[in-house]
Amino acid sequence: MKYLLILILYLFIVNSINAQVPQAFSYKVQIRGNSGNPHANKKINLKISILQDNAEGYAVYIEKHQVNTSPSGIVDIEIGRGIPIQGLFSEIDWKSWPYFVKAELDLKCSGNYNVLAITELLTVPYAMMAGNVTDNNDADADPGNELQALSISNDTVFLSRGGFIVLPVSNKGNYFYGDRDGDGYGDKYEPLWLPEAILPPYGFVTDMNDCNDNNSTVYPGASEICGDGVDQDCNGSDLICIPDTDSDGIPDEADNCPDISNPDQTDTDGDGIGDACQTPDQITDPDGNLYTSVKIGDQEWMVENLKTTKYNDNTPISYPGTDNTAWTNNTSGAYAWYNNDAALYKATYGALYNWHAVNTAKLCPAGWHMPSDPEWTTLVNYLIANGYNYDGSTTGNKIAKALAATTNWATSTTAGSPGYSDYPSYRNKSGFTALPGGYREYNGTFSYIGGTGAWWSATVGTTYSAWGRYVYSHYPNVSRNYGSKHAGFSVRCLRD
Repeated sequence: MKYLLILILYLFIVNSINAQVPQAFSYKVQIRGNSGNPHANKKINLKISILQDNAEGYAVYIEKHQVNTSPSGIVDIEIGRGIPIQGLFSEIDWKSWPYFVKAELDLKCSGNYNVLAITELLTVPYAMMAGNVTDNNDADADPGNELQALSISNDTVFLSRGGFIVLPVSNKGNYFYGDRDGDGYGDKYEPLWLPEAILPPYGFVTDMNDCNDNNSTVYPGASEICGDGVDQDCNGSDLICIPDTDSDGIPDEADNCPDISNPDQTDTDGDGIGDACQTPDQITDPDGNLYTSVKIGDQEWMVENLKTTKYNDNTPISYPGTDNTAWTNNTSGAYAWYNNDAALYKATYGALYNWHAVNTAKLCPAGWHMPSDPEWTTLVNYLIANGYNYDGSTTGNKIAKALAATTNWATSTTAGSPGYSDYPSYRNKSGFTALPGGYREYNGTFSYIGGTGAWWSATVGTTYSAWGRYVYSHYPNVSRNYGSKHAGFSVRCLRD
């Protein structure tokens, strides 16, 4: 089997010419298999031979090392401090150069070695030759061949009395760090320096800021999980969990409705309690029907269409039923269910009343009244001025979507209209919950359930008409127009 080897570094340090030279030098390799992946955390045997003269020369010294590879497959040994097999390292005559290092690998520690590499020793190891110099007498008078001090600058070694040599090694390069967990981030331990333009070994990266290189879910910028005791994003601390009972992204301590999801923090009446948690006052008509309300600006409106069959003094309201002539001729006040079908339409859309019933001033429950035309105008103007137009503007009249309920409206292709699916965040933004209950014509026929909502005002228009407000499924505006006093429209009441 063939193995790949990457020579990392030869290192021999001499403190001074007169200092005692260490009888060893560093030798570092990375060992990979045929696939290119490093042999990590593996016990191996290395046999090192010092060959004289050439790559096939005589072995003046042989030693053996049994070591473990690092997580990145690196082996770092000191030649001269292994188990001697042949010769003495201290007796190598370094001045009889050249010398070559032969490295052999026994991957299974079975005694079978394969040659990894044969590499010529260059300048640095021969410094050990200086350690054997004993005769320091100067036999001549030439001051130019005395022992001299060495200095180094970048890639050049200088002699104190002149002369220099440029080392054939670039000092430009980068440090790389082993990425044991494969998350793209290494840690600061066991850095590897490589000259520039040399690609790093497999599994090495340039970022050393991983705070746990044995867990691929932990690295700088990872998503933090609060309260689990793990610093996923390596910022130095675990994220503290802030209670968010309704999981709407608003912490309980800042949520105006902590028990019910209310991410927009809508609070129509400005009382600090979100609309989703608001417990409105219950409103009851003489029939026992219950209603809720919503605060819009300074006004408080019923959220449902009125469905009472009695005036607030408990007297019954006339019900002509299917008799269209009786409906048309009524001038004292009457109501109807759409298509005369209370079972199908009453609960959702309420009743349709003629304006004569409105004009009695007894139609709304006690404490409530029929809104006048100016009061309807106040509602419309408030919504426009406060950005309830479907495009967020504060001019024009495009508030139909903000008034309309989220259901029961017919489909439309007109942008901003209640029946169209665009701008969903503006649907019923006001909380008014307008419903398309249709209407009953002055002649008794019924029209436009699901497509039109029509509501009376208490303000007379002409002898035969009164003012009303209209919302259409195909139109973004709220319309103001006359309606025949004999027609049947929906009713919304306004708190006194």
